[in-house]
Amino acid sequence: MDIVDVFRSPDQVLPHAEEAIRLKPKVFWMQEGIVNREAAERLTAAGIDVVMDRCIKKDHERLFGTIGLPAQAPFGA
Repeated sequence: MDIVDVFRSPDQVLPHAEEAIRLKPKVFWMQEGIVNREAAERLTAAGIDVVMDRCIKKDHERLFGTIGLPAQAPFGA
């Protein structure tokens, strides 16, 4: 497993982080608006990379562009 992508409120993240520690993914990704520092500390201590408060789709499009199309600047840029 490469990524655990979490769409839960911050107070619901810790049980998922504990399960992820057992499963050992490469990355535990908390979507936009989700920050749980306790979970991040536990995951990092277990050797799992942590991303908080980021949208994986937006980051992918920013880095690689949309599928089959070149990357585009945001509207109005």
